[in-house]
Amino acid sequence: VKNPITLAEAIDEYLAERKLKERDTLSDDQAKRVRKFLERLTEILGPGRQVSGLTEQDGQSVEKILYSLPADYSLRFKKKGLSIQDAIKSEGQKLDVRTINSYLFAQMAFFRWCQKKRYIALDPMQ
Repeated sequence: VKNPITLAEAIDEYLAERKLKERDTLSDDQAKRVRKFLERLTEILGPGRQVSGLTEQDGQSVEKILYSLPADYSLRFKKKGLSIQDAIKSEGQKLDVRTINSYLFAQMAFFRWCQKKRYIALDPMQ
């Protein structure tokens, strides 16, 4: 494992590298969606978390929280400054399975990249 890097730093580096490598195929909308999916990780785990310290238990927690998030999380909770913990306790329609799968796919791709960069030894989402 290389020098420690925070989750937020790794996400920024990943997105910058991906945008550079895929500049002809990655639209601005796609890049924004991927950033949104990965920023959810920082909301759940904390932006200052060291990537190398993430565990399989963290990966399971992320997945469990995604399945518990309300579909209107960004509008109803995030914009009001409420926490994810407040949101998952609320009633109402949860995120669609396709949306959850999009989050998980983006996060798995990010963690594969982290492994290639030697920021982590094991993918916490496996």
